[in-house]
Amino acid sequence: LDALAKPGKERRKRAENGFDEAVWVEVIRKMDEVYSELLRNEVEIEAKNQELEDSQRFVFSVMSAMSDVLIVCDRRGMVRQVNHALLRLIGKPETELLGAPLAGILGDQTSKEKLAPVLGGAHRDGLSDCEIMLLGADGARIPVAVNCSVLLGTNRRPQGMVLIGRPSGELRRAYLQLTQANESLKRTQQQL
Repeated sequence: LDALAKPGKERRKRAENGFDEAVWVEVIRKMDEVYSELLRNEVEIEAKNQELEDSQRFVFSVMSAMSDVLIVCDRRGMVRQVNHALLRLIGKPETELLGAPLAGILGDQTSKEKLAPVLGGAHRDGLSDCEIMLLGADGARIPVAVNCSVLLGTNRRPQGMVLIGRPSGELRRAYLQLTQANESLKRTQQQL
């Protein structure tokens, strides 16, 4: 009887000391569940990271392909993002512009005054067809026709501004060509 009772006593003793086999099996099962969930989460995170990288590449390619100038500033007027069209126009490297004040590439005080209300969030509608001067690397003032929008954060509060523009020289040339073509058309109509 002692031999038969001994395994029961040992089992109770192991259970009392926390060494019961059923407990260990349950712990291992839970660990396996947690590990499986971690693997699923890791796969999901990798997929989301890939989507994010794809989105970033797409946005970068769109910005690089833009022929119009693009400048994004934070509320303090510090440049956060630019595109290649701006870099070509003013002849400065991106590293010199990012984190620098927008005022450093504006060619005159009037341009600074025009953009200040948008930057401060006072003009929630932004500015349309506003001409400002940008400062080129050689010190030349470059007229640019810009549209300026308030950049809103997730809380719908102003976080800065986005400027999109085109050198006014191009617009003036296009307008001159259009005017000349119109005059030519009028002369041709009079001759007919």
